[in-house]
Amino acid sequence: MRIYREKLYIEKDGKKVYGEQLPVIIKNNGYSLTDLTVFEDETINCWGFKNLEQIKEEISSGRLSQTIPDNAELVCSLGLIKTTKFLPDITNDDFIKVIEDTINRLNHRETRSTICETSFKNYLLNPIELNFNKLKDTYNDLPLHQKVLFEYIDEKDPLCNLMAGREQFTESYRVEVLKHYFKIEL
Repeated sequence: MRIYREKLYIEKDGKKVYGEQLPVIIKNNGYSLTDLTVFEDETINCWGFKNLEQIKEEISSGRLSQTIPDNAELVCSLGLIKTTKFLPDITNDDFIKVIEDTINRLNHRETRSTICETSFKNYLLNPIELNFNKLKDTYNDLPLHQKVLFEYIDEKDPLCNLMAGREQFTESYRVEVLKHYFKIEL
């Protein structure tokens, strides 16, 4: 959800500072589902305004998390949820990457996904070992839940197939992938 707030210190032009909300679990006498709001000026609001380093410390300490222990209770706006096994969508380390990428996206900078897409395109255009190694590094830096960049499921995604060794990237297949996914004609 895209939201905005007025800057804490109003500027002459009254500029709005845009942000995005991300779900997070806060540990405070139990576990509560709340929103962490990331703003383009790199402030983060989660029970008070903080910077990225402070959020990383809160994640490291366990105060903020993407998971709860088994058999815990989670308070949310709908009520109390009693869990037996909680299966998180992402890890805490990946959540930090999501926050960093959200800041970058709000500031029209490259994200891990856009960097990986560019590395993939460069490899397809020039399939040398140096380009493959760079692609592999950028792919491995993606949060696990964002590794499928081009299709809905990994078995159909050409990048996932390349990284898993499931697909042989022949010259004709590289040309097809460049044309279909990058609109590049060779």
